[in-house]
Amino acid sequence: MLWETFTDGQLVHHLLLRQIESHNKSEMWFAVGGKTFRFSIEEFCLITGLKCGPDPPLVVKKKRDGTGSFRSSMLNCEVRFNNKTLEAIFKAAFSDSDEDMVKLALLYFLETVLFGKDQKVFIGVHHVELLKDLDTFNKYPVGPKVL
Repeated sequence: MLWETFTDGQLVHHLLLRQIESHNKSEMWFAVGGKTFRFSIEEFCLITGLKCGPDPPLVVKKKRDGTGSFRSSMLNCEVRFNNKTLEAIFKAAFSDSDEDMVKLALLYFLETVLFGKDQKVFIGVHHVELLKDLDTFNKYPVGPKVL
């Protein structure tokens, strides 16, 4: 099959060569084999498996377990910090709490991999607040915002 000889980059390049003009900035249209098709945020979410959509209101269940807060135990009580600081904290992290280590790994993955923020960009406080309840954090849309 012809597609088997393409690398991912070549496939994307050939597809982009077949892009047709669209007035809607939230989607792309392509003409391939005499047919047109759309690629939008909805298709992106389906392909990547990311939860996409507008940010819901931040409602986090308050959890009192008596062990201290994640912010104090893992983030050195930092309120405003950037990805460079988060990376240093992540690399040096140690805790007897598996849950705190998972929370730190989730925050690190979210900010540095999924969002790919520059190291100088500050971490959103709401992402740290979401970690108070992992069920809420895992349901939070981290993909593109659907218009």
